[in-house]
Parts: sequence; structure tokens; C-alpha cells
Amino acid sequence: MCFVLALAAGSGAAQSDSGRFDELAAQAESARAANDAQRAIALYTEAEKLNPQWAEGWWQLGLLEFQGEAYPDARRALTRFLDLSAAQTGPAAQAVALRGLCAFEMGDYAPSLGDLARGRELLAASDHETASYLHFREAQALTQLGRFEEALGVYTALAKTAEASPELKISVGLAGLHGAQLPGDVVASEQPMYAAAGDAALRWMKGDEAGGRQGFAELFARYPATVNAHYLFGLLLLAEDQAEAAAECRRELEIVPENADAAAFLAWLLLLEGHPEEALPVARKAVARAPALPRAQLALGRALAETGDVAGGIEHLETALRLQPEDVETHAALAETYSNAGRKADARRERMTSLEMAKASLAQR
Repeated sequence: MCFVLALAAGSGAAQSDSGRFDELAAQAESARAANDAQRAIALYTEAEKLNPQWAEGWWQLGLLEFQGEAYPDARRALTRFLDLSAAQTGPAAQAVALRGLCAFEMGDYAPSLGDLARGRELLAASDHETASYLHFREAQALTQLGRFEEALGVYTALAKTAEASPELKISVGLAGLHGAQLPGDVVASEQPMYAAAGDAALRWMKGDEAGGRQGFAELFARYPATVNAHYLFGLLLLAEDQAEAAAECRRELEIVPENADAAAFLAWLLLLEGHPEEALPVARKAVARAPALPRAQLALGRALAETGDVAGGIEHLETALRLQPEDVETHAALAETYSNAGRKADARRERMTSLEMAKASLAQR
């Protein structure tokens, strides 16, 4: 008899909870429809306590908290929604994007990149404007993480269609001049410099070579001692004229001799031009100044290998790979150097890896 009574009591409690959940869910929907965000958030939160598997409730809760700039709470709610959602379209695609934006707004830039990229991919066909905005935030996150050249690559893709707004100009300038800041954090006295650099770079990225050259000439005249300005122009010149790109790197090193990025890039350009002996001392200086710089290790590894020190070259190429495992050029360089050292199995592995990475990169375009 006691067991039967206990079952009856439990059944009554479950029915009570179910009725209470339905009531709270309805009230939450009504509050949301009436634009009473705070009351809706409170009601959705109470309803989720009674039914944590209610995916729609987590979605609406995450959306409301994002709109209210409560980014940590929004991120948690969106994560719960995504855990419960098997689909990758509709609200789920938006939730991925919003979770990435939450992480960005919280300053959690590394985790934000995956969600921003995935959200962009999911929304590209249905919402081009939002996808472009997510791409822009990706570039800003990369800049904040010090991955400046990757950020410039994103801005190059965006430049074809994006309006050259003041925020975009300053953002591109920050990436180009290696300023790990957001536009709103730049002091007023430095904003014109970053905007000028960004404007010149954007003109070049859009295919306006004459306008880009004019913009950089004005930048150099107005801000002659600006660090990384000539290096930025050299990077942009790479596809057009390697000799001119190298000349810009040399100008950069005249202004800032300790600029390891410019030295590593110059060494790389010399290797591309077939001058490993000339590249070797430049690459050594780059590594001495910045041993954690992947391009410096890559350039030194190749320069050593191409001037006869294959073992030394392998050591630095393997260091470059540890620093940047996803760099296809490093895998390709290792494949060739392993082959020259008689390490056929290692060469085959690196060759296959570089080919697979190249195919994956083409598939994403």
C-alpha cells in the first residue's frame, strides 16, 4: 500500500511540474512577444529548470541575453541549445554564429574563431550580409591574437565587396601595422595613421594599384618612422613583384633593424629568387630576434638545407612545423629536405600531408 501511495504521489508531482512548465513556457513566450526581455529571461530560466531538454527555450534565452549584451549567459544558453539540436540549419546555424560573437565580445578570441568560421559557412548561402560580418569579426579576432598576416588574408577577401568604412580602414591598418587592438581602443592621436595604412591597403586589395601606391606614398611621407608600414606594402607586393617586395622589406629594416617579421620575409623572398646564400644571414638574424616566429624558422631551415647543411635545415624546419603545424609550405619544405637526407618514408609522409592540405584549401575557396 505504501508503495502504491508513493507512486501516486510521484505521478501527481510530475503532472504538477508538467503543468507548471507549460504555464511558464506560455508566459515566457508572451513576455517575449511583448518585448519584455527581462521578464521573458526570468520565465525562460524558470521553465528550463523544470525541463532542461527544452531546446526552443534555450534558443530564445540565448537570443534574448545576446541582445541584452549578457554575453557569458548567452554563450551558455546557446551552447545548451546546440547540444540539444541535431540540425545545422535555421536557428542552429544562427546559434553557432551568435556563440562565436559572444566569445568575441568577451575577449575570448581563440575559441571565437571556430564558431565564427562555422557560422559563416552555414549562413553564406542564405544570409550573405551576416556571413560577411562574421568574416570581418574573424579578421579582428586574428589581429587580436597577433595572427596579422592571416587577418590581412581575410581582409583581402572582404575588400572585393565591402564598403571602405572608417572602422574597416582602421581594422585593416591595425592588422597591417601589427596593432593588436580593436578600432574603438585606438587612441585618437593614432587613428589617422591606422586609417591611412588601412585605406592604402584596401585600395590595393580592391585591385586599384595606382590608388594603393598613392596611398602608401602618402603614408610614408606623413608617417616616415611608422613600424611595419614598408613591410605591409612588401607583403601586398608579393604577388606582383618579388623584387620590389624585397626592396620594401629592406626599407623597413633600415627604419627598424630589429624587425624580425621583415627580416624573415626578406629571407623568404631571397629563397624564392634562388639566393639561399644571401638569405642565410638574414634568416639567422630573424631567428635570433624571434625564435618563435614560424616563418623565420622556415626560412632558416630552407637556407641551411639549400647551402649544404641538411641536418641543420631539418632541425629548423621541424621547429617551424611545431610552431605552425598547419602550414603547407613547411610540410612541402620538409618533404624535399627529408628526401635529400635519404629519409624516404618521412619525405613521403610530408609530401602526402602537403598535397592533402593543398586540396583542402582549394575545396574551401
